[in-house]
Amino acid sequence: MARTSTSGSIRNGSFRKTHRLILAVLPFAPDTTTFEYKACDVSMLATESKLTEHLIGIGEEIAVSGLFVSRTGNKRNIPIVRFGNLAAMPVEKLPDKKGLDYHAYLIEVRSIGGLSGSPVFAFLGPSRVHEGKINLLQTVLLLLGVVRGHWRQPRTNRRVSALADDAANLNLGIAVVTSATELEAIINGDHLAQGRAAKDEKLISESAAAIREDSTI
Repeated sequence: MARTSTSGSIRNGSFRKTHRLILAVLPFAPDTTTFEYKACDVSMLATESKLTEHLIGIGEEIAVSGLFVSRTGNKRNIPIVRFGNLAAMPVEKLPDKKGLDYHAYLIEVRSIGGLSGSPVFAFLGPSRVHEGKINLLQTVLLLLGVVRGHWRQPRTNRRVSALADDAANLNLGIAVVTSATELEAIINGDHLAQGRAAKDEKLISESAAAIREDSTI
């Protein structure tokens, strides 16, 4: 999964561009004998039904895992995890720099360069109140979406403010998150669905051939 901000083609993958929203999905599984990584099951996607089931809303605990450009790691990738809260739901569309509209969550977390495209998880822990109750056995982690970018203080008029230089570079601590529902739409789209069906058919055929070969021995 990737977040991009420029148009282009994805070979052997699938992407979706809606206004200024661009997400790409590549069928890619690195060799586990060489690379150490964990995958997110599709059941972790914060789909519309999951949002309703768990009553996801403003104030939820958020965790973001991504790159810290000041310490990337030499022998291996060393990510960091930032924590915050869900500040706004994608109710109204937001305008980008070119005036194009898109839907996104807003989260209160110090977002910096290197976190764009990072996964954003909603953590529903045992202390969370759900329907007036606390479930001490509850630990739910849902993929809310991916970081699109962060909000900066608009540049001020130098004649008006003596603090223009500081204000122009001020990170407001609000990150913009593309919803996982957009990712779900790509995964369940015709292109990737047909690819999975073809791969499943190939595996079934190979398994049947192996069974026939064993039965003749």
